[in-house]
Amino acid sequence: MDLTLTISGRTIQSTLFEKAQNLYLYLPPHSSHPRGPLQSLIFGNILRIHRLCSTPNEIQKHSRAFFRRLINRGHNSSTITPIFHKATHNARAYMQHARRPHPPPAHPTNQN
Repeated sequence: MDLTLTISGRTIQSTLFEKAQNLYLYLPPHSSHPRGPLQSLIFGNILRIHRLCSTPNEIQKHSRAFFRRLINRGHNSSTITPIFHKATHNARAYMQHARRPHPPPAHPTNQN
């Protein structure tokens, strides 16, 4: 599991757990892959960060670390920045929707 839970008073906080030995060998930009896998990687990881981190500071910390790791793999910041912005916008919208109370499912009436 890649999660760290901390109990502080009556609150449980969560953040990502990352192994120190992880090399973060994401696809390099010069690989023969189309653009789609890079976008999916960014969208998926940004959503994962938003879902697993309970505080805005942790979300920002892990998002920036992910961005730096892609830069370290050779990706250009001007290429990945717009993808990060869109992924962050989508993750925030998803989390807003997920936090809203949903009405209970409608039960069909028995018409016998």
